[in-house]
Amino acid sequence: MGGAERDGPSHTEGDHQLRAVLRVLNEHDPEGLLDVGAPADEYTPEATHFARLTGENHTITTELVAEVWAHWFGNESRLLTTAPVQELEQLAARLAVASVSGGSRTDF
Repeated sequence: MGGAERDGPSHTEGDHQLRAVLRVLNEHDPEGLLDVGAPADEYTPEATHFARLTGENHTITTELVAEVWAHWFGNESRLLTTAPVQELEQLAARLAVASVSGGSRTDF
C-alpha cells in the first residue's frame, strides 16, 4: 500500500477520544450554542481538532484551548472575552483528561 502510516491513536481509540472530548465541550457549552438550540454535534469540529492535536502528542493546556477556540470562533468568542478565566482553565483541565483517557474516567 502506498501512503504514510498514520501516527496517533487507532481508529477505536480515536473514536473514544473524540466522543469524550465532544462530551466535555457539550457539557461546558463554551459559546452557549446548545442552550439556544444548536444540535448536539455543534462542537464536533473543535473536538476533532483537539483529538487530532492530542494524537500528535500535544498537551492540552489553557493556551492551546484558547488558540484552538480563536481558530474556530475568533478572538471575540464568549469563551475568550467574557467568560471568567476559571472557565477556560477548567475546560482545559477537563479536555486534557478526556483527551488522554478517551473517556474512561467520568470523575473529572
